[in-house]
Amino acid sequence: MRMKALGSIVVVVVLALSGCSSSGTVGSGGSVGADAASKADFCTLIIAFRKANETLGNDLLSPNAEQTKSAMKLLIGQLQTLLERAPADLKADIDTAQQFYVQFDALLATHGYDTSGIADDPKFEADITSLNSTEVTGALDRIAAYTTTDCVVSATPTSTSTS
Repeated sequence: MRMKALGSIVVVVVLALSGCSSSGTVGSGGSVGADAASKADFCTLIIAFRKANETLGNDLLSPNAEQTKSAMKLLIGQLQTLLERAPADLKADIDTAQQFYVQFDALLATHGYDTSGIADDPKFEADITSLNSTEVTGALDRIAAYTTTDCVVSATPTSTSTS
């Protein structure tokens, strides 16, 4: 159950950060000028993070503590960058997500980033539940919705096969 909770949290943030495909663009119908430029920059940033994060979910759940720690630090850094570049209507949600992941990182650090050890800690589930509030899940949901609404997701698959 504890690993399922950890896995669910990892999946939500990875989906939020990868909501745009590598061929995404800013959605039409938004405002123009500085706001549109901000949205375009934000979508470009999300796309770049998506390309860099193809294995982030696995890295965060890795049995290798250093790999987990590195992935968590990368994620926190990305969220900080997103916070600095976020359009005004998403800034509070990015801030909430970033604060959550800083606290989540601290929780993982108390376990030496050993995700296998977390499953054996009876206190972990209570700790993660207290961190994962409705405010956090709402913010992550809104981030994911924003990236799929304001960053158009291409209907074309992002991977190609060779014959």
